[in-house]
Amino acid sequence: MRFDLLCTVLLLSLVAAGARAETYDNPEYGFHLRLPEGRPVCKTPPPGPNHGFTLLLASGDCDHLERAQRIDVYVGSDAAYLLKSTAEMQQYACKGAPGGPSGLKIGGIELYRCDVPAKGEDLPAITYFALRAFKRVWPPSWQEFYVTLYCEKDGCAYGTRVLKRLFASIRLVPPAK
Repeated sequence: MRFDLLCTVLLLSLVAAGARAETYDNPEYGFHLRLPEGRPVCKTPPPGPNHGFTLLLASGDCDHLERAQRIDVYVGSDAAYLLKSTAEMQQYACKGAPGGPSGLKIGGIELYRCDVPAKGEDLPAITYFALRAFKRVWPPSWQEFYVTLYCEKDGCAYGTRVLKRLFASIRLVPPAK
């Protein structure tokens, strides 16, 4: 009887481990990436649009993100009506902070970076951003792509390591829209 109980517990543990999502797929906006194990992920509940997610680095509370150390991944569409280049996007993404090319690319797209000081209740942020063009469709379509690390000094080293792994795993594909 004990052997049966042990086998049942082991089987349930394997099923639970296999059920944990290790990748984030977003076909609507055309990207997917590998998530670090053990970190809570906050997503917009349906019927809200699925623009991305928030990866919590130090807490597990998706309802209180104001002071949470986290990484936000956000993709928006139809940015061509507002912006013509990633350099122009800087004024919106950086909120007045200096920024410029980061030296990083995802899917051949150069990312810009800025360090935004703490404002109000939020933590200081390191924001990476770019415009992604889809010129093969008419009218031409653009996406805004943002990845922001919110951290305090103690958590920035860990957050930067997680961010590098996310960047290494991002795959851009044509969006389903």
